[in-house]
Amino acid sequence: MKIPYGESNFEKIVINNFYYVDRTHYIEILENLSENYLVFLRPRRFGKSLFCSMLSYYYDVQYKDRFDEFFGEYYIGKKPTKRKNSYLVLKFDFSGIETDTNDKLYYDFSNKIARSITHCLSMQRLANQNQIDKICAHKTPASMIGELLDFIELNYGNKLYVIIDEYDLFANELLAFKPDEFKQHFGSTGFVRKFYEQIKEGTQRGTVDRVFITGVTPIAMDSLSSGFNITKNITTLPEFNQMLGFTGEEVRTIIQQICTECQEVRPLDCQKMFDDLCRYYDGYLFSKDSVDRVFNPDMILYFVSDFIRSERCKYPDNLIDNNIISDYTKIQQMFKIGDYEKNLAVIDQLLNQGEVLASLIDTNLISETTNWKFGSEDKFVSLIYFLGIISIKRAQDDDIVFQIPNYVIEKLYLQFFLGIIQEKTDVDLNIRELKRAISAMAHKGEVELLIKSVEKLLHHLSNRDYIKFDEKYIKLLIFSYLSLTKMYVTKSEYEVEDGYIDLLMLRRPPYEAKYQFAFEVKYRKKGDISNKASAKTEKKPASAKKLTKEQDQKKKKLEAKYNEALEQLQKYRESDEFASTTNLKTYILIFVGDKCEVCEEVVDSSDDKLSTQGAFTY
Repeated sequence: MKIPYGESNFEKIVINNFYYVDRTHYIEILENLSENYLVFLRPRRFGKSLFCSMLSYYYDVQYKDRFDEFFGEYYIGKKPTKRKNSYLVLKFDFSGIETDTNDKLYYDFSNKIARSITHCLSMQRLANQNQIDKICAHKTPASMIGELLDFIELNYGNKLYVIIDEYDLFANELLAFKPDEFKQHFGSTGFVRKFYEQIKEGTQRGTVDRVFITGVTPIAMDSLSSGFNITKNITTLPEFNQMLGFTGEEVRTIIQQICTECQEVRPLDCQKMFDDLCRYYDGYLFSKDSVDRVFNPDMILYFVSDFIRSERCKYPDNLIDNNIISDYTKIQQMFKIGDYEKNLAVIDQLLNQGEVLASLIDTNLISETTNWKFGSEDKFVSLIYFLGIISIKRAQDDDIVFQIPNYVIEKLYLQFFLGIIQEKTDVDLNIRELKRAISAMAHKGEVELLIKSVEKLLHHLSNRDYIKFDEKYIKLLIFSYLSLTKMYVTKSEYEVEDGYIDLLMLRRPPYEAKYQFAFEVKYRKKGDISNKASAKTEKKPASAKKLTKEQDQKKKKLEAKYNEALEQLQKYRESDEFASTTNLKTYILIFVGDKCEVCEEVVDSSDDKLSTQGAFTY
């Protein structure tokens, strides 16, 4: 199986017999819409460029004689539409535009326009080189398009199909890193807006018959609304929910072929692999009126490509494609648009509660009328939805509940959270120390090094930071810290039959950990509990010093936390998930301030009740 990881040229995929999931039936659906000027948004690396390439080869008149070669075995080859190979296709790709300086940005953008015009005219020999040079010699991108429209109207009967891929990539980078320059170029007098105004004029003249635009967010389109307000945004329509991305059935088909190819190397558990990929890469829902979630296609192809390239047929060491990490590092800069602290509160809610309620807004997220800032929490939530950082969980009345779609995105979130901690506290995250702690857990079942490492992290936080601290923050901190390891899949608030486990650490192939872990975490502020109180209810010798009333109250608070955790673990251990998880070690952790004062392993005793061992008490 030849995996087209990173490949976005439709001709190359077909000619070289790469694995391709047929999306050609959407050509028919798009063509039957009453609207001709469409915008379709999806997160980065979701297959948009390949889809645009497919449209180009289908509609461009220059490929008319190769229609069967390209599409014969696919849906649209057997049921072609009346507009196949009937257009001059003018295709733009705005990725790769440098934003370092204004001059470089303007040069790259203009060069993209000139190259697209040259390709459109030269491939069909519609113009000689002198004519092409004359069109491209115009000083602005808008005037180049205007000259092209005049030339086509005078000389040819074919209409233009304009395809614009990654229309907002450089715009998002500008907004994140150079907001003043974004305002300059996308404002009412900016050269980018003037370019789109010229495309709109082409639709009014009848020269431009159809437009298909892809991107990630509607931000740049909002700023162009006065110049290009003729488009229909089909991003959240249910019929296009699965136009990009892989369905569960399509991923099962890929896994089945992997299992067949790897049979001679070693037998594989296909169902377990599917379950793992669901956890890692699934969970995207782009319409509140749809129920069918899709997998991130780039992540699936990355996983499969690495898997079958390995002589051992094994999981990749890294679950996250480095290209994805690079993309999301840039995306995180966009969190600082507007009220940074308010935006961080949304991220905090997602990490602690697992979801956030908001209205989805797909227009006017940021524009001149709002002083280029988000005016509400709904707009920031909508932004990170379009970026692929959250996805739709379910509709709730006229709002939407959003959630983090999968483990890989959650892991990127957690690393961002740790970055905030480092930024605010100047704490040094000792990765080597964490690796030693994880190794002791994986192979010896020992958690002491992890506890000491977390205590050291907590100690660096100021007393001011502890004002907000409660159980959810301690869990989040440990959860984030553990996300830095590759050996385990770590889940927070993992749902079982009778509740939610605070922290669960499950083995992750290809790493071979002997032990798996579940933690029930409790927290008390430092002043809440006396350092003379015992962690467990014990019969005291007669000679023991009698506790004061205050000490006794604080002791009872700690006992209540302890008993609550023990009762919860009792229920959890009776669930099917616990019964099927091998070598699972369960612990009660009670933190007081920056110290873990109770760390007890919970084990089954002979009378089928839970007991504890290995307590750290004070």
